[in-house]
Amino acid sequence: MQLSVCAGATCSSSCLSPLTSLAAAWGSAVEVRSTDCLGACGKGPNVGVLKGSGSGVSLPGMTEPERLRRCFMKATGEEGAERIGGEVDEFLAGEPARALAAQAALAKPAAPLKNPGCEAADVVARVLALSGRDVSERGYGRDKLLKLLRERCGPLGGGEADELGG
Repeated sequence: MQLSVCAGATCSSSCLSPLTSLAAAWGSAVEVRSTDCLGACGKGPNVGVLKGSGSGVSLPGMTEPERLRRCFMKATGEEGAERIGGEVDEFLAGEPARALAAQAALAKPAAPLKNPGCEAADVVARVLALSGRDVSERGYGRDKLLKLLRERCGPLGGGEADELGG
């Protein structure tokens, strides 16, 4: 996991040091670094949360606006760092269980698609079946869904790739 602190003067000066101190307890599981603007100016200090693949992650304790941006906002000083630290601790503690659940989901035989021509709804159903993540309300197009399926659920098997048309 990576915590990316906005490099703007207000953001990094207020939050980078306390988070770096917390990171020592996480060891190699979490990297804290400075990054370009996270696009939530005026709502900072902002701290983005990324998983190993570089994709943004929303954590359960985030507010709705934070979940949408996949970054903590108004993460000021020690108090903000402690809030983020608590969420990261909880996420890391649940990682083994999530990995086991993903393996179990991949071991299940996949349900056949409703439409072999593979509408976006079919990919949404497959993402839900394999990863447990409901993306039906996201409004993603078919190509974005296929990319999400590959990222979240691993490479597609030959028959599955043919069935999904990708």
